[in-house]
Amino acid sequence: MLRAAGLLGTPLHIVDLMAWGWEDPAGALARIDSARTEGLDVTVDVRLTPRADAVRRDVPLGLSHPGMILAGDGGGGFLRASAPHLADPRALADVLSRVTLLPARRLEGMAPVLQEKGRIRPGAAADLL
Repeated sequence: MLRAAGLLGTPLHIVDLMAWGWEDPAGALARIDSARTEGLDVTVDVRLTPRADAVRRDVPLGLSHPGMILAGDGGGGFLRASAPHLADPRALADVLSRVTLLPARRLEGMAPVLQEKGRIRPGAAADLL
């Protein structure tokens, strides 16, 4: 994927890093980082689900890599999976940024309306509960 995106000069977003079955996710992230250093526009996300194996593996991976977008399973799994890691207010701010601001930044060039999403500020479109 990385090579094809580089040859085509197109942005690339890798959906759910762990679903690709890489036995060495750290190595995969190193290859992604290397591609970024070479100028490739590539982002990646990890889906957070409440499965015990995923919580032990995916949440620390998602929080340890700068720029990793966090995504949920659509059924509340994200909150259940990330809750144990959110005791520190800085961690909460980081997680919120990874599920709101980073995806909006990734897409705002293609959909300018997203320049007002994922941000908490006067005049911005925000869904807060």
